[in-house]
Amino acid sequence: MSRHVMMGNSLKFMSMIVLLGVAAGAPALAQASNDQAGCSASGVEGPYVFSVAPAFNSFQPQVSISAFAPVAVLGRYVFNGQGSVSRSLSVSLAGGQPFAVQDSGTYVVSPDCSGSVSFPDAGETLSFVIVSARTITIGTTTLGQVGVGSLQKQELERCTLDSLRGNYIYAINGLVTFTTLPVPPNPPLLTDAFLPVSVVGLLTFDGRGGVKRNFPSVNFGGFTFPYADTGTYTVSGDCTGLVFFQSDQESFSLTLVNSRTVLAQVELPGAGSVGIATIVRQDLGD
Repeated sequence: MSRHVMMGNSLKFMSMIVLLGVAAGAPALAQASNDQAGCSASGVEGPYVFSVAPAFNSFQPQVSISAFAPVAVLGRYVFNGQGSVSRSLSVSLAGGQPFAVQDSGTYVVSPDCSGSVSFPDAGETLSFVIVSARTITIGTTTLGQVGVGSLQKQELERCTLDSLRGNYIYAINGLVTFTTLPVPPNPPLLTDAFLPVSVVGLLTFDGRGGVKRNFPSVNFGGFTFPYADTGTYTVSGDCTGLVFFQSDQESFSLTLVNSRTVLAQVELPGAGSVGIATIVRQDLGD
């Protein structure tokens, strides 16, 4: 299978999965004439941070998870409020290095707050239900794909290093493999080639480009150990960024959602990883 075909097929799957968040300034719920809540395309407008992991793609229906390749996606959807949507995604397929996908499509919203998204170039369709003025849950209706994700309304603009300052809780459930194959692998690594990974701990950003991590629980396949070190981070004006830890050459690609929430796509040196981390600002009260 060529890289082009694999990217095209995985791409069907990636957006497939999730929308979380509806426009803050343009409410998703509009009052209907019968005094019941009704939704419309105009209520879904602006940028949303998209994430899903792990999800699974077999390119055709299967009856065993062993026939599926794991996928993780992080990126952004932009809705125009009139039925058109564009997306810019970073996709990790079957443990390969993340690759970029950009395309556009259409969406419809029904008065009962359900809807659908279509990306014709990728041959991908999705169905969704609006949960609240900031949240939509969406799942794939594309053949051979399985997964549900989320898309959160992006509330930050013109980010700086100081947009990340203080303590944040880091959490991830993902998959990792130490099998070395071309990137993206061909054929793709299937789920049986991976072991489960979970991590929880603390990231402390100094607002000037320095970061510390203190992870009391790093779990690789049921073996748990603590981990702590220091690194650096960058933040761009478009509210994306990068964390890098020199000690183990590990990097996180960041997308800032709001003043409290960051999502990260993790890349492990010498390994194939599939996962999206949630990084939430610690709030212990006064």
